[in-house]
Amino acid sequence: MGELLPIATPSKNGLVDKEMAPSSVENGVLKVNLISEYGTPTFLISIYSAAIIGTFILAAQTYHLKPGGKCVCIGENNISIYIDTKNIYIEPHAHINVNICIIPLSDHSGVKSVEKMEFEDLDAIKDKLTKIVPIALG
Repeated sequence: MGELLPIATPSKNGLVDKEMAPSSVENGVLKVNLISEYGTPTFLISIYSAAIIGTFILAAQTYHLKPGGKCVCIGENNISIYIDTKNIYIEPHAHINVNICIIPLSDHSGVKSVEKMEFEDLDAIKDKLTKIVPIALG
């Protein structure tokens, strides 16, 4: 019976709503496009490669006047997080052979789409974004 249930992706509903589907990117920046400028979407983020691993919980505040948020990491902090009113950007510190996976933690996370972005494209807009520095646990 389980084989008949569709798999949820960021673009289609499946066993869970498409807003709850995990997304990943390899060797680039993960750009999360949000539906609304107002909200506090919450995500579980993992980063992994042969040499590094990290787990993060992010609560982003995307209010149009003052974007911000909080992030905690379990283990080594090996990503940078930037946000504006409609996007979250997750950049691994290592720029090769790294995978990033993001999973919404609420069914109303407001995710419109998730896409890969090149490091150079993020560098060009970083000065216009708010940086969230993860706090390490343990």
